Amino acid sequence: MEISPFAIETLARRGIVRSEARRAGREQLEKLLRLRGLPTHEALFAAETAIGGFAGSDRARDPLELASGGSFGPPSRDWWEILLGPAALLERNMTRTLSRDGFWPIGISAPFAAFAGLDPYLHVSHDRAERAQGLVDLLVAEDGTVSVEGSSTGNTPVPYAASPVILVEKLARFLDIAQRGLHHLRLEARPRAGARLAEALGARLAAAASDAYHTIWDAEDLVIVDGHPSGAAPDRTLVFARSVERLARAVEALAGSPVVAAIACDEVAVALRDPGEAPAPASRGLVPIGLDRPEQRGALRIDRSASGVSLVQERDFGGRVLERYDLPQAGDRLVHTRWMLAAEGFRGVLTDRAVNALRARGVLRDPQLAASRARLAELLAPHGVAASEPLFAFEQHAGGLCVSRDHGEHTWLGPALELEGGVLPRNGLVPIGAFSRGLYFMAADGAILADDGVVERFVFADSWRIFLERFALGHEAPDVTPGWPARHSASLSEDVGEALARALGVPRAPELSDRTQSFWTSDDLVIWSTPAYLEFCVSPCILYADELAVIEQALAWIQTNHPELSIERSEGSR
Repeated sequence: MEISPFAIETLARRGIVRSEARRAGREQLEKLLRLRGLPTHEALFAAETAIGGFAGSDRARDPLELASGGSFGPPSRDWWEILLGPAALLERNMTRTLSRDGFWPIGISAPFAAFAGLDPYLHVSHDRAERAQGLVDLLVAEDGTVSVEGSSTGNTPVPYAASPVILVEKLARFLDIAQRGLHHLRLEARPRAGARLAEALGARLAAAASDAYHTIWDAEDLVIVDGHPSGAAPDRTLVFARSVERLARAVEALAGSPVVAAIACDEVAVALRDPGEAPAPASRGLVPIGLDRPEQRGALRIDRSASGVSLVQERDFGGRVLERYDLPQAGDRLVHTRWMLAAEGFRGVLTDRAVNALRARGVLRDPQLAASRARLAELLAPHGVAASEPLFAFEQHAGGLCVSRDHGEHTWLGPALELEGGVLPRNGLVPIGAFSRGLYFMAADGAILADDGVVERFVFADSWRIFLERFALGHEAPDVTPGWPARHSASLSEDVGEALARALGVPRAPELSDRTQSFWTSDDLVIWSTPAYLEFCVSPCILYADELAVIEQALAWIQTNHPELSIERSEGSR
């Protein structure tokens, strides 16, 4: 079986070309294998003959000129690299995965989902897609089957193609999706429904690129793929289409079948709303949702009007819509409305200052991710830990709380989320959330401890309310300082916060203060005695005020009573 002209031409349009100078004969490949102490196998020789010599990149430099042992780096939609053939890998010492468990390396590539114009993902966790980093290794087995291994497959070899030639044919088909501009709009369904969709939509089988792992059908304005291009979700069907009308026909074709589905678009506009404004779910829907989380309720429907056709996907909980995706006729962007703003849910639980800060930060809460008391007890029982009242109160108020950051990162909170995600209790401490470099745990008395796996576990807050008060201000990790909104600040070389507060008559703020740190607040001044775990990040004591005169008054007292202190002043961005 030889690589088709279609595949060769498609690869060439993206800079992936085959050079005979990069291919090795049997004798040369045997020599390279012996030099590295690797066994020879007919599958390796067959792979070299079939796909050896293909390489390409849309970067300025030739990928074959990388330093010995160098890394390609993380892929994105805009740059990727690929190198095929065991000889090319061996000659450049780029075999990140050596012969083991019946696999031999025959290539290295950006995740194949990236070639189809998709964001490569590691896995869906807590309702978010985590981007894959690095490359995938291409491995051949004794029977010629090709597997992929990388972050998109959980660093486990996953069968991907029945032969090296079919691997290249698939790569070409995935590149063709992006080259034809079909990747902007898509429908994803589970379990596989490709044959049903192909018959309904008039798509033809692309036999050269199809096998047990992926089946591909092609039409002028759409492509259907059984099996996710990443290799991580073999039970999926994806429909890539040029128009919303074609996706709507796919939804109609799925109606009445045992599938769940979701729509997606490259451009997404997010609108955040209060839960109290959420509408009731629509009574009509053609296909249920729950692609990544089977417990989700809702449906995908088609709206037809004089202006055209649009797709609407809703998720509901407790008789109200939690989130809705609207894909209008133009198909230029997906409007994602989320009735999940968390702020008002904390009215009367936290201070108005914290509620307003949560609203300003766009903090969300998905109530479907919070567990009942019975469910929380059920999750803890196998570990011999009881659900304390503080733990249940935290789950009730903060389970499913989410803060978005740049680059798609999120902070999620909730004991049930952590336990269901495989994070186990430690020495009677129950996991309640994660930060960028570690985990939060709650003790039986309600104290919250931080564990970054480096220093000894330490108390981060005495209670969940204090934790959330400071969390609202941005103090969501031990190495992140609260974002107090003030025009002026002054940092002191020693902690004189209590004495200064007493002298100026500024009361302690019990909702923010505990054994780890103290705040004193008035209408015009904030004094913060910082925690020991921030000693390498901030000064022992910091003053905040909007009016320069207030800072000057406080500094005058310090200079009179503690002239030995050094003071660093700054202006905020407010």
